[in-house]
Amino acid sequence: MEVGAAVAGVAAGAQALFGYNRENFKYDREMRQKSEYQVLGWRGRQAELWRDDVREIIGLTEKKMDNYLIISTLQLGMCVGLFTEGRLAPGTPPWLLNLYMLTLGAAFLYLLMAVWFAMHASVVAQCSSVRLLTQFIRLPVPTWRQLEEMRTYAESFENLRAKHILRVPFVQDARGPRAGLQSQSGSSASAIEDPGPAATSDPWESEAHGHHRRLYELQHMPAAMRHHVKLARRASQQFQCFDAFARVAMTFGTNQLLQAITYYCLGYVGVQDGAPWPAFCIAGIMVAISMTMVHLDLSLTSKEQLTGKILTMTGPLCASIVSWMQAVDGLRSDHLVMTLLPIASAAHGLWLLWALWICGVQQQKNGSMLPVKFRAVLYLDVFGWLSKGNVVSATSSDDAYTAMHPTSGDEYAPDFEGSRDLEMAESSDRSISDLERDLHEHIALWRSDKVQSMMDDHAKARVESIAMRFQEAALSSTYAPTGTSAESRAVGTGSPPQ
Repeated sequence: MEVGAAVAGVAAGAQALFGYNRENFKYDREMRQKSEYQVLGWRGRQAELWRDDVREIIGLTEKKMDNYLIISTLQLGMCVGLFTEGRLAPGTPPWLLNLYMLTLGAAFLYLLMAVWFAMHASVVAQCSSVRLLTQFIRLPVPTWRQLEEMRTYAESFENLRAKHILRVPFVQDARGPRAGLQSQSGSSASAIEDPGPAATSDPWESEAHGHHRRLYELQHMPAAMRHHVKLARRASQQFQCFDAFARVAMTFGTNQLLQAITYYCLGYVGVQDGAPWPAFCIAGIMVAISMTMVHLDLSLTSKEQLTGKILTMTGPLCASIVSWMQAVDGLRSDHLVMTLLPIASAAHGLWLLWALWICGVQQQKNGSMLPVKFRAVLYLDVFGWLSKGNVVSATSSDDAYTAMHPTSGDEYAPDFEGSRDLEMAESSDRSISDLERDLHEHIALWRSDKVQSMMDDHAKARVESIAMRFQEAALSSTYAPTGTSAESRAVGTGSPPQ
């Protein structure tokens, strides 16, 4: 009788333990499924953010080209108006008419090239954006297999070990082996990357930690090192050169148009209307605007700026002196005309040659030919500066730009300090990541049932010891404070690259 009562008591206790643990298992599986669905939503929002990044990176060129097209078209209309309605009256000195038509024709051709380059860059940028968004940067839609892996059948509780099915609460430890290692029943479809304190507990020994599942959407890394940013920068090779030279052609065309307006005022106001002083004032204003544009658009030293100013003002200055002398002395100033006009024509030709040389056209690492002295070109790559054939890697801060420091005179150049260390840190971190993945796979193999059956107790203890040390090292590297990683030493941030 006592034995029967004891057996009945044991059976009732076992049934209670079985029901208790089964309810806990079902609850944990339900929470796991909800977590999987939540992570799917996070991955989808991250992918949407990447698609927005591509639209903004490439859309920057499209917006710039739209502005260039508007400005260049308006100036082309001004050139056509000067060709037709702005003809100088009969009796205008031939030398003044030659300078006027020379600068007006140059302005028309440069502005026409600006329109052509801007149109081509805009079309190629739009095609590149569509190609990236439709073929490469897509939303992470789960497959049927992944969806099946997110669910758990209640009968899988029967496949657990007896110590899990009949675990006595508050007596036996609910924490299983360290999470993050390969489980016996396989990993789930998605999980968060950074392990928290609660994530180290796996009472059912059937969870794979999200930190080791390498979900790309949930990995923390600098924005400039993301795959979608690299794709966008690679696509920019197709239109980057046209983007840069559209601005160059527009600057040259505007400069020549200002020179043409100067000569038009000298002929119309100074010669035809007989009011030289107002014509000289307008010429001075146009020359000042032209020199200011060169100063703002180009990054030059003090010596280069002085050379550009001299070449810019020489032509209008010589024409103004000759116009004044002809108004005062008439035909007696022919010898002065023959002396100063060749200087004016040579100054215009030298300015065009000097401007082409001072642009600093150089081939970059990606194969693009870019005028690196133009300030607008420095902003073609929003993640780093382009100069002297080198692409400076961006810092890990999403809103930081590479510092600019004065080199000589008024010239500014990007600060390349730390770029090589950043590349070395990225390569080192990738090697460590590969080693960590390999070690994770080996530990999972050692802990499999097939290999465990061939080990003695000493070998099993060594495997468990190695697994615990590996997990502790992974956790310590994950929770390392900002500024302790390899990249942090290079650029001052704690976000590790991929």
